[in-house]
Amino acid sequence: MSDMIHIMYKGKAVDAVKKPAAFISVAIWPENSGVRNMYGYPVSTDAHTTHSAAIAVCDRLIEEGLGGERKYFPIEVFVERG
Repeated sequence: MSDMIHIMYKGKAVDAVKKPAAFISVAIWPENSGVRNMYGYPVSTDAHTTHSAAIAVCDRLIEEGLGGERKYFPIEVFVERG
């Protein structure tokens, strides 16, 4: 049994986080943002113990952008169940 949770986006596995994670916030970034995960995709993920925490992170990214700098904003954000 794998100790990773794979994140799917448009039919492709684009990232993975270690178990256990009750909820995972996922952000898809513009190609020019410089964000790259271990697979080379412009995707960032974070594990959370509650759904509300994952939603709060997504909301913050939408409002403030990457690193809170208001320069790059996610193309899409969503929450996955871990």
